[in-house]
Amino acid sequence: MTIGTDGVIAPAAWWRLAIIFDAPGGDRERLARDLAAAGDAIRAAAGGAAQIGSVRLGVATNFMNDLGFEGHAFGGWRRNDAAVEVTVSADQAARLADIAAALRPVLEPMMAPDSAEVMAGPTYFMIPPRLGDYVLSLSFKRYPGTSKQDFSRWWYYQHSAVAIPVMGERVLGYDQVHCDDAAIDAVSAAFGVAPHYYDAYDNLTLVSWESFASQDRDPEGSRRIAEDEIGRIDNDSRRHAVYRVLG
Repeated sequence: MTIGTDGVIAPAAWWRLAIIFDAPGGDRERLARDLAAAGDAIRAAAGGAAQIGSVRLGVATNFMNDLGFEGHAFGGWRRNDAAVEVTVSADQAARLADIAAALRPVLEPMMAPDSAEVMAGPTYFMIPPRLGDYVLSLSFKRYPGTSKQDFSRWWYYQHSAVAIPVMGERVLGYDQVHCDDAAIDAVSAAFGVAPHYYDAYDNLTLVSWESFASQDRDPEGSRRIAEDEIGRIDNDSRRHAVYRVLG
């Protein structure tokens, strides 16, 4: 994590494209098979990026709506069944629209109609990334009346400082994608869907779903995280899944 002394977030070294969507008929088992089988085609569409983890595919196995973390209201969170993510170096960010266009014919046969939302933006690895089998994926908007700049500063500086100690050893990685409206316009148009202006795409790589969801978690820490989000995150805007990484 790079922190500027003047309160300005340093330019990101990485950018990410994320496509989230649902399975036709809700059949996630079939979607997992189809998405895994399309792995080579997806990586080819992404340009054969060489870094490990630069292309990540996942299908949902669990949802936060099923939990009762202290202080959190998960009931209204929307769900998504799958995610395809492509991460590139910042100097390649302009390629993300072309990658989105190349991914459309590969993913279209396995997407439920009108379920796809596409976003992109600079990506910060708040916890140095390690590979894991499960990822909590969260997409959300800032609270009404909060500027995009203030939201990004809060998320990057303050909220990470509150959340990281609470998550502790249950989390292998914490990625913040600060969604860029112009990039969302470009990748959504390229993918052929209406833009959905999220402000954040948040990924937590989990040691395991069981350890993250365990009943012996820190209830006071969970409460601190929830309280820090009040007036910052529009809770009703969230779409999420805990997905199993396929590749």
